[in-house]
Amino acid sequence: MFKMASGASPTVRRRRLGAELRRLRERADILSETAAEAIGCSQSKISRMETGRAPCRVEEVLALLDLYGAADPGHREELLTLSRASHHKGWWNTFDDVVRRGFDTYVGLEGDTATISVYEAQVVVGLLQTPEYAREILRATDPHIPDKELDRSVAFRMERQHILTRADAPPLLWAVMDEAALRRRVGGPAQMRDQLRHIMNVVDELPNVTVQVLPYGAGAYAGQGFPFTILGFPDADDPDVVYLEELSGDLYLEKMSDVRRYRFIQDHLRVAALSPDRSRNLMATICKEMT
Repeated sequence: MFKMASGASPTVRRRRLGAELRRLRERADILSETAAEAIGCSQSKISRMETGRAPCRVEEVLALLDLYGAADPGHREELLTLSRASHHKGWWNTFDDVVRRGFDTYVGLEGDTATISVYEAQVVVGLLQTPEYAREILRATDPHIPDKELDRSVAFRMERQHILTRADAPPLLWAVMDEAALRRRVGGPAQMRDQLRHIMNVVDELPNVTVQVLPYGAGAYAGQGFPFTILGFPDADDPDVVYLEELSGDLYLEKMSDVRRYRFIQDHLRVAALSPDRSRNLMATICKEMT
């Protein structure tokens, strides 16, 4: 039974609309090529619409509902409402000048999550970075970035972190980081000490944040060197998403088999890592060693 998306994010609403349109098309046994012809677009656009990567205009939704034989007035109005809501602006649109294409989808999904599971091998998890650390990482990624753009990019990253302290059901963040990410002196010893203290303070103050460290002594482990994020949602009708950031672009995996594979790796990472308490102790030790 179709349900309206409860989340406020237009990204989640667009994703729910696309999934329902795909379900109706498949139930009607209609090929995506036929759907594309009906609304005068490419087959790839139908694919992007059904995966929530492209917005659906109201007139396109109406034409597809007619094609798929979806006649129930209440159902049609719910989908049209989703279409209208999916065009609303998210807070991240105020940072359009620095948010790269494709990552806006991630931010829209991140804002409506119930759980965020992250593995990082080389850098501190973005939601736990200090402004100074973020600045050094962004500058290293693009040495020629103008100062104004750098300031905006840091501000955008800090704005994302507010979801961890929001009053309305903040997501549970479970971050697993390789020890190398904590020992790499980004910006120098003083900045790294501040960064490590920040992580420890967040863990101490926010019960919804858990951090584990994979120590050098753990040896080889599952998923080593391939960072990923798994986003889980409060509504069962919104399946989990695996996000992979690559130099060539952003990749989103939603097939159950793919998500299951990364959940399996995630479980192994948590077992191989130090416990949260021992991880905090290791961070404190590294902090003292930063001279």
